[in-house]
Amino acid sequence: MFAFVPGDVPYYRIPLLEDTGLVQAVFTTRLGGVSPAPYASLNLSWNRGDDPSHTQANYLRICQALGWDPQQVAQCHAVHGTQVLEASEADTGRILAPDHSPAREGDGFMTHRKGLILRQTFADCVPIFLLDPAYPAIAMLHAGWRGTVAGMAAQGVRALVQRYGSRPENILAAIGPSIHSCCFAIREDVAGPLERAFPGEGLVRQEKDGRLYGDLQRCNFLYLRAQGVLPHHIVSSGLCTACHTETFFSHRAEQGRCGTMAGMITLI
Repeated sequence: MFAFVPGDVPYYRIPLLEDTGLVQAVFTTRLGGVSPAPYASLNLSWNRGDDPSHTQANYLRICQALGWDPQQVAQCHAVHGTQVLEASEADTGRILAPDHSPAREGDGFMTHRKGLILRQTFADCVPIFLLDPAYPAIAMLHAGWRGTVAGMAAQGVRALVQRYGSRPENILAAIGPSIHSCCFAIREDVAGPLERAFPGEGLVRQEKDGRLYGDLQRCNFLYLRAQGVLPHHIVSSGLCTACHTETFFSHRAEQGRCGTMAGMITLI
């Protein structure tokens, strides 16, 4: 499970990963920041229309709460693909720079370097945290519905295996808050690819209202399992961002007028 940490800037920590003593791994909420509505209040996106000074202040707040150096936060721009980049110093330092936007495009970051903070932003898409405690190495993945059905979770595992020699059976994985099957109403153009990813696994269901609903969190779980990650090494928050807009931003529930949370992980 994910554990809620209250405070001036509340967040969720991930005991499965943090109890190894190797990482800090957190998922932020919408609470504790300075941004006004509709980005209220801890918006961590540079491209949603919020004043950049607010986003910068919000990053400084969460980093202070976690004891992190904001200059070590590595950012990339998610494009709903499956590319996993190895983070470097060139990806850091942009939070306090005049140009705050990420320098590279990609939906995943990985590293084996201590102190480098991997960050991806979310407002319904699925956050996936990976840790290979044996190497050690980490990855932070962003999976929207396109990335989910294209196997972003599996690609993240493969990236750790190929770059750092990780063994899938050693990898620990956490699936963070996202829009869940209770709220993710979809059309056939999404239902078809989702069903074909894992036929017979019930990733799409039809409710009494006649609408189809998809389960992105379970699809990512199945991709992790198919890549060799052990089931007891995978934890899911089970939290739906669209159900809990008092705590999370939700692109769908708020019709696109909202900020974003962040999934962040660092080796310590």
